[in-house]
Amino acid sequence: MKKALLSLISFLGISFFLSGLQATLYFLPITLPYFWMVVLSYYSFHKSFLFIMVANFFHVLLLMSFTTASPAILLVTLNGISMILFIIGQRLNITQIHMALGSALSCVVLLFSIWLFTGITALFYFPPILSWLGISLMTFAAALPLLGFLKIIDSRIHLERIDTLANLRI
Repeated sequence: MKKALLSLISFLGISFFLSGLQATLYFLPITLPYFWMVVLSYYSFHKSFLFIMVANFFHVLLLMSFTTASPAILLVTLNGISMILFIIGQRLNITQIHMALGSALSCVVLLFSIWLFTGITALFYFPPILSWLGISLMTFAAALPLLGFLKIIDSRIHLERIDTLANLRI
């Protein structure tokens, strides 16, 4: 329980830091990756289903300060994305490239769902598909080193020390 809570706090802290980094670099002329989507795809592939749903709720609360999207749209979309990634992670052998591809495709799904729900409630407009693809490609490029960092953090949290002297029978 302590390790799961520490893992949740560390993932949310990393996501908060990366979302702040993304918000401060918004003036750059290139499309910025969704760094927080990499964190979401990592714990969706590696953690239990209950951990994913609790983490998504707190993740949406964290992201509300960085986005103008509705929290309901974010929660429904992130839960759907996480369920799909969880099922894929349970069925297949996942590598870092698969997780990076999953986070890139999740960006497109998120942007499409925001566009769709905004179009239903307000007015449809032509979707900026090239911008979505640029965000997806940049997320894929940024995901590879970030996934390695997340794996190191997660392995440090879940490291179990075995005392060999206590286990010896003399």
